[in-house]
Amino acid sequence: SDSGSKTTATTCGRVEDFGMGTSVFQLHEEKLGCAVYLKASLMNHSCAPNVVFRFCGNYLTAKAVKCLDAGMEACNCYGPQVGRMKRAERQALLLEKYFFHCKCSACEGTDSHLQLRELAMDALACPRCKGPLCENGNGNGTSICFQCHSTTSQKDMKKLIDTREKARKLFSDAFENTSTGKVVFEMCSLQK
Repeated sequence: SDSGSKTTATTCGRVEDFGMGTSVFQLHEEKLGCAVYLKASLMNHSCAPNVVFRFCGNYLTAKAVKCLDAGMEACNCYGPQVGRMKRAERQALLLEKYFFHCKCSACEGTDSHLQLRELAMDALACPRCKGPLCENGNGNGTSICFQCHSTTSQKDMKKLIDTREKARKLFSDAFENTSTGKVVFEMCSLQK
């Protein structure tokens, strides 16, 4: 931890009562300013970080999120993270904001588990095992599961795509309603 610097963020929260015995606790971070933590700034980036930063008063702490062997480099994430953004998006953002081409295991494709996570970001779930489906590549509209290797027909793929689009619409509507204060409406519709 570096000491003597200003905190960059604070966690704020409040409880709102929406009647019917329902209350919601809202939590967000507000930027208070900028700080330089010299030791932490020496840490390299990885799109699959093994360390995360947390603020505690004026202190910045680094916490390992994976087992680190002796001599292993501790890397945090500068923002773009595998599982949240696709490789091309991460690469573009890191180049634009930090002026480097990322060569971490997630970007270089040396970790098959991370490649599967990235594929799964936009993939539909296999009806049999919930693994990620991807197009078969034979032009007939079928897909194959990366996990159980079963094939899903074009008809079943259409059903899955339709269901995904309905879910996206519901999520979008719910997000819009809750961000405009219509939380009770959304909670009642979820109870149906």
